[in-house]
Amino acid sequence: TVSQLLVHRAALSTNQQLLDNDVSTKTLFTQLRQHDILKHRAHAKRVAELYTAQVQVLGDSVALWSRQVLTTTHFREPDYRADTLVRVGRSLKQTRNDVANLISGVGILVQTLLRNPHGIGSTETSEIPGGAVPSGWLQHFDHDQATFTVFTRGPDAIADQWKVSVNVILQQLRHENGRIVEEAQAAQRLLQQEAASVHAIMLHDLEQLHVPSPEEMAVVAQCAHDAGDGDHAFPYHTIAPTPDAAAAAQGPAAEATSAEMHAIAAEGQWFSEALVLQLFRRGAALVNTLTGSTGGLVPIIAD
Repeated sequence: TVSQLLVHRAALSTNQQLLDNDVSTKTLFTQLRQHDILKHRAHAKRVAELYTAQVQVLGDSVALWSRQVLTTTHFREPDYRADTLVRVGRSLKQTRNDVANLISGVGILVQTLLRNPHGIGSTETSEIPGGAVPSGWLQHFDHDQATFTVFTRGPDAIADQWKVSVNVILQQLRHENGRIVEEAQAAQRLLQQEAASVHAIMLHDLEQLHVPSPEEMAVVAQCAHDAGDGDHAFPYHTIAPTPDAAAAAQGPAAEATSAEMHAIAAEGQWFSEALVLQLFRRGAALVNTLTGSTGGLVPIIAD
C-alpha cells in the first residue's frame, strides 16, 4: 500500500542518514587521530633536535674545558721549573763560596810554603798539617796572624789535603746536579700524567654523553610504546645517541687535546735538555778550573 511504501522510504532515509553520520564520525575521528599523530611526531622531532643540540653543546663544552685546562699555567709554566732554577742558583752560589774559600786557603798555603819551603821548625811550636785531626792546621790557621806557621812535614802532605777538598767540592756539585735533574724530570713525568688524566676524563665524558646507558634505552623504549603501535609509533630510538656518534665526537676533541699534550711534553723535554746542558757546562768549567792540566788549581797545588 501507499502507507507502507512511505514508511519503507522513511526507514531507508533514516538508515542512510545514520550511515552517513557514522561515516562522518569515523572520518572526523580518523582526521583527529592523524592530526594528533602528526602533532606528536612534530613535537618528538623537535625534542630529538633539542636533545641532539644539547648533547653537541655538552660535548663541545667538555672538549673546550680540557683544552683550557691543558693551556693553564699549571701545565705550560709549572712551578717546578721556577723552583728548579732557584735551586740551581743556590747550588751555584754555594759552589762559588766553596771555591772562593778553597782558593783563599790555597793562597795562604802557597805563601806559607814559600816562606818555609822545607817545613823547618820545632815540633813544640809547629802544628800538624791537614784538617783531619782536632789540632790540624787547616782548622786552626789564623789568616790575620803576622807570622806564618812553620810545618813539620813536607808540602806534599799539605797539598794532599787540598786535593781532597777539591774532590769533595766536585763530588758535591755532581751529586746536587744529579738530584736537580732527576727531580725536575720526575716532576715533568707527573705533569704529563696529570695531562693524560685530563684527556682520559674528556674521552670518558664524551662517551657517557653519546653512548646511552641501559636505563636511558629503557626510557626510550617506553616512550616508543606509549606513542603508539605499528606505523603510528614514532621511532624514539633515533633520539638515543650511538657509539658511532661518540667516536665521531671523540675524534676532533682527542686530536685537539693530544696536540696540547704533545706541546706540554715537548716543552718539558726542552727544559730538561737545557737544564742538563747548562749544568754539564757549569760542571765542566769548574772541573777544568780546578783540575785542568793548564792553569788548574790541583796541578798548581801539586807543583
